[in-house]
Amino acid sequence: MAELSPEEFKKSLFTTFRSRGVLEALKSQLRNRLIKELQETAGKDDLAELHGQSENTETVCKLAANSLVADHLKRCNYEYSLSVFMPESGLQEHKLLTMRDILLLLKIREGSELYKNMEIVLDKHGSSNGLLVEFLSALGVSNDHGKSSKAVQASLKQLSSIEDKLQSVERQYLKNLQTENQKWSSQTEKWLLGLHKQWEHDKKKLLEEELGYLKATELARVRFEEKEKYQREVQTIRKQLEEKYAAKAEKLKADEREKLQLLSTQQQLQEEEAHAQRQKLLEDMLSLKQRETEFDLNHQMKAKTLKLEEERINVLSQELKIKKSLLEDAEANFNRRLDEEVQRYKLKCDEESHDRRQTLELREKRLQRDLDGFERKQGVYINTSDELQRTKGKLKELQIQLDDNKTQLALALQQKEMMSIKLSEDLEAIKERDDALAKENAILNRNLLKYEDEEKGNQRLISELREKSMESAADLLHLRDQLKQMEKTAKSKEKSWKDYKTKMESRLDEECQKRLKYQQLYEETMMSQSALNQEVADLKLTLQQTQQVLDVELGRRRANSIPCMESMPSELESPAVNTTQWEGDRTSVTDSAMDETSSTVVMIAQSKELFDRLEKEAKELEESYQKFQSRINQMELDVHSTSRSPDLHYPTQNLHGNTSFD
Repeated sequence: MAELSPEEFKKSLFTTFRSRGVLEALKSQLRNRLIKELQETAGKDDLAELHGQSENTETVCKLAANSLVADHLKRCNYEYSLSVFMPESGLQEHKLLTMRDILLLLKIREGSELYKNMEIVLDKHGSSNGLLVEFLSALGVSNDHGKSSKAVQASLKQLSSIEDKLQSVERQYLKNLQTENQKWSSQTEKWLLGLHKQWEHDKKKLLEEELGYLKATELARVRFEEKEKYQREVQTIRKQLEEKYAAKAEKLKADEREKLQLLSTQQQLQEEEAHAQRQKLLEDMLSLKQRETEFDLNHQMKAKTLKLEEERINVLSQELKIKKSLLEDAEANFNRRLDEEVQRYKLKCDEESHDRRQTLELREKRLQRDLDGFERKQGVYINTSDELQRTKGKLKELQIQLDDNKTQLALALQQKEMMSIKLSEDLEAIKERDDALAKENAILNRNLLKYEDEEKGNQRLISELREKSMESAADLLHLRDQLKQMEKTAKSKEKSWKDYKTKMESRLDEECQKRLKYQQLYEETMMSQSALNQEVADLKLTLQQTQQVLDVELGRRRANSIPCMESMPSELESPAVNTTQWEGDRTSVTDSAMDETSSTVVMIAQSKELFDRLEKEAKELEESYQKFQSRINQMELDVHSTSRSPDLHYPTQNLHGNTSFD
């Protein structure tokens, strides 16, 4: 919930108070109080006289005028003036006159035009204009006839001296009255201002107190909602755990059923004993002489039963103490083992994380070395590719030179053919130049052989370079494939590392949540243990109280005991036999004997009431013991559930063996 500023909180509080009508009620109460205080203090006599005159002279016309003014203020939404006017005029909502009553009071008949016009106008504009406005407008319209009467006074009467004196006296009286009214009004204004300041101060105090109360209630509501929410969550978790481990609790439930059966049998026996004792008390009330003897015997039997009850309660308290000590030991063992398991698990997690961190660091170093070697190999491969490009350029240049040599050889062959033609045609000229041509032919042949040798060498170089280029390309492709594989493996390793990291983080969060759950369970067990301790203390206190009451009652009975006169009948008679005996003995008892032994009857009635009260206390003790036993069983179930929790990574069967109280 967003926090409100003080101004916003004041505005919201003011709007709520105004919508609920609290402000109007406060204003009306304060105004009434102010008027009463004004009446009681300065100006008391004048205000009392004015109110006395108004009360004495209040008529139906005044009530009609007040109701007209109140209706007008209400129609015009003058709330402040209305709240001031209503208490000052002494009006109430049920005392206001209606429109029909006012018209009848003004002696306007129902069949007249003015009455009809007023009804029509009020039916049309009932929500906006009131009766006063409509009545005045209707009167103005009805009296507007366009006629006027004028009169002129021609002569003036001479005023006598007595009239002048009376007028002067009246003027003087009016002046004195005005001065007194001004003084009184100034005093009342000062007093009203002081009262207004005090009222504002009290109002601020009230508002501050209400604001503090509202803030406190809001905080309490928020805390209560949060507490309920967390309690619901705890209940859901507890239900889930109970559903999970319901099968394990069957044995404990069977034991509990056996204990309940034993308790029910004991309770039935106690009820039978109580029934027999009640029958004995009835017999004592009817037969007074026999009751005196039976009372001592009953007293002895009750003392024995009380001793047995005390022994049984002592045994139960000792058993409870033993179970409490066992429970405390089991809780201590469980907490100690839980702490040991948590510490062991933390140490193991730390060791595993340290080992994994070291392995990851070694892998990172190995990958870094592989990356460095790969970068070196990549540089070598780049250099070899550059050399291959250069050799390819050289091969292209040699190919161009070979083409040039081929063209030159073709030209030389053409020249040879031309020369042979010329030699055939011009033998003489050729013979003359035969030596020169032979020399040139030999030179050309040598050049041709050289060119052929160079061409073969170039072809061998080209083939070798091609083979080298093919081998380098295959190596380059192989290296590229290896590089891609290494990149893929690096990415997969990085991805697996990230997944492993996320898994470990989620596992750490789960372990933190489990730790919080175990802490909550431990707090709940501690709270239940404190509640059990409180119940044990309450049981001890009730036991002490019952012992004190029994001691007091036994002392009182010993003091009021009367010697026995007749023997007591058997205690083991059935209720039907006792009732028949009571019906037979009732006729034999006389009125004189009843009068003589009235004190013994009162004592027996008191002892009966005390016995009933003791029976109720015994039942309450048995119920509280059953509740305590059920809570102990529930604690055992909780201990079993926490010891057999599957959320832990290590087994805890030994804890279950220690915490079972069967």
